[in-house]
Amino acid sequence: MTFILLSVFFYFIIGVLAGVTGALLGIGGGAITVPALFFVFTILGFPKDSIMHIAIGTSLSSMAINTLAATYFHNKKKSVVWLAVGRMLIGIIIGTILGSLVARELSTSLLKIIFGVFACLLGLTLIKPIKEITEAKSIPSFLTFTIIGLGVAFLANILGLGGGFFMVPIFFLFHFHGRKAIGTSSATSFLISLGGTIGYLFSAKESLNMPGCIGYIYIPAFVIIGLTSLVFSSLGVKLAHSLPINFIRKIFAVVIILVGLAMIFN
Repeated sequence: MTFILLSVFFYFIIGVLAGVTGALLGIGGGAITVPALFFVFTILGFPKDSIMHIAIGTSLSSMAINTLAATYFHNKKKSVVWLAVGRMLIGIIIGTILGSLVARELSTSLLKIIFGVFACLLGLTLIKPIKEITEAKSIPSFLTFTIIGLGVAFLANILGLGGGFFMVPIFFLFHFHGRKAIGTSSATSFLISLGGTIGYLFSAKESLNMPGCIGYIYIPAFVIIGLTSLVFSSLGVKLAHSLPINFIRKIFAVVIILVGLAMIFN
C-alpha cells in the first residue's frame, strides 16, 4: 500500500512539473514525463523490453491533456496563430501514424539513447536566449508547413516530446513573436500528442498482459499526470507572461541536459 501511495505521489509531482514547464516553455512537458516515467516504471518492475514504449505512450497521452489546457490559456491571451496550426494539420496526422509504427520496432535501449541525445540537444537549444521579433514574416505556405508538421510529428512520436522541442525554434525561425511561438507550439503539440496517444494505444505488437496498461499507455499514470498537469498548466502560462523567459530557459536547459546524459549512460 505504501509503495502504491509513493507511486501516486511521484505521478503527481511529474504532473506538476510537466504542466508548469510545458506551458511556460511551449515544449509540451515530454522532456519531464518520459525520463521520469522511465525511472519510475523501472523501479516498479515493468517489462524491460517495453518500458520506454510505455513511458513514451503514457507521456504523450498525459501531454494531450496538458497541451490542450495550455493551448486554451494561451489562446485567451491571443498567443496562438491558428493559420499556422491549420497548415500543419495534415502533415501532423501522417507523421504521428508513421512515428508510432516505427517506434514499436525499436528496442527500449535504443529509444532511451535516442531520447537522451535529443534531450541534450533540447537543453543546448534552450540555453540560447529568445530574441523578441519586432516584425514578423508572413506565414509559410501550406506545403511548407505540411512537410514540417509531418517531420516534427514523426520524430516527436518516437521521442515522446510532443513536438515543442522542434516547433518553438521553427516558429522563431519564421519570426513569430516570442509568446506567440510558445502558444502556437502548444497548439501543435496538442495535435501531435493526441495523434501519438491514438497510435500508442493500438501499436503494441502484442498484449502486455499487465494490469493498468492499454496498448503502450499505463492508465493510472496517465490519469494522475494528465489531470495534475491540466491544473498546473495555467500557472505555466501566467509565468510565461510575467517571468523573464530566458532566465527560466537556462535553468531548465541545465536540468534537461543532465537528464539526457543520465538516460544515455544509465
